[in-house]
Amino acid sequence: MTPEELFGSQFPINKKEDYEELSRRAAILALREDESVTTTDYADVLEFELAGERYGFELEGIKEVTYLRNYIQLPYCPDFFMGIFKLRGDAVPLIDIRKFFELPGTPISDLNRIIIISDGASGIGVMADRIYEIQRIHRADIHRSLLGGGDFRDDFTVGVTSGRLIVLDAIKLLRSKKLIINITV
Repeated sequence: MTPEELFGSQFPINKKEDYEELSRRAAILALREDESVTTTDYADVLEFELAGERYGFELEGIKEVTYLRNYIQLPYCPDFFMGIFKLRGDAVPLIDIRKFFELPGTPISDLNRIIIISDGASGIGVMADRIYEIQRIHRADIHRSLLGGGDFRDDFTVGVTSGRLIVLDAIKLLRSKKLIINITV
């Protein structure tokens, strides 16, 4: 499709040579890497919903995302601990992060997904109300100063973006002593 077909007669480039020259320049610019920006300047974040708010985990801490499966509830566990489920032969603990963060609960639906977070040695499933997308966020846009302060959730929060996405630290959550359950019956 030509520019004229896209934009009509108001398109300012009338010569085929002008169009070809601008296309060539655009191709060169697209190939050129910006040396001042590295991949470490950005975080790839899986965006999901909890109790109507937008949250995200950096991809480094995520092993996979799966559907909510049949799980086995275990007695004498905190209310945030939903139980365990089987994933490719492994028993995976499942937590309701809404209850862990003391957020309002919502009924379980077909939109719920389980985010498997792992550090390579251990892993847990974290239930999310809904999964949205993976975003590439510039690290300078993740602000720790926007946190409320004093809330225990801040221990697991990397920061908040200007778009109000709360970025969580999956590995800190996984390794939290608050998730260790010691039960003697």
